[in-house]
Amino acid sequence: MEYRPINEEIVKDVLRNRDEKIRTIHEKMANLYQEAGKDAVLQNIALPAQNLTGMPGAKGNHKDLSDVLLAYQKQYARRNAELREVLWELSYEEEQIYRIWGCFNALDNPFYSILDRLYVKGEKYQSVEQEMGICHNTFENNRAQAVKLIMMYYESELSIAEIIRRDRSRRKINKKGKGRKKEQGMQQLSIS
Repeated sequence: MEYRPINEEIVKDVLRNRDEKIRTIHEKMANLYQEAGKDAVLQNIALPAQNLTGMPGAKGNHKDLSDVLLAYQKQYARRNAELREVLWELSYEEEQIYRIWGCFNALDNPFYSILDRLYVKGEKYQSVEQEMGICHNTFENNRAQAVKLIMMYYESELSIAEIIRRDRSRRKINKKGKGRKKEQGMQQLSIS
């Protein structure tokens, strides 16, 4: 699925209001389905058969029931197309929210903890910064990097599971590489 680009404000809004946004989408969808069901009752009315005798029908401004039903069917078809379009848009919004949330859950610490405390739990910026014991510049860089990672993950073609697996593999490689460098550094120190 191709996703529309997102920005920092969208990410923060989803992290702050995920449950409310999903609930609202579900309510709207239920209302639309209910509305579509009301129209379906009238749609099932059968049109009278066309005049097969060859005799002309009524003339003038008089309209019979079949004209009214035909007009209603056109309105019904137009409304149904609009309902499908709105339902599709709501479904897309829901998928966008779930993907952003999944990308957020793919983050490692300190990125995950910073965004969780600031946006999901709604804690004050300064208190989170102080409790984490990180200087302001590092904290802000980590916060900005976390949001950028979510946006990058979101726009990738990978599934959330693939993003998590790939990130874990990268971390294992980095840890092994750092361990080797430390070992090499220790060997160099011991030799000299």
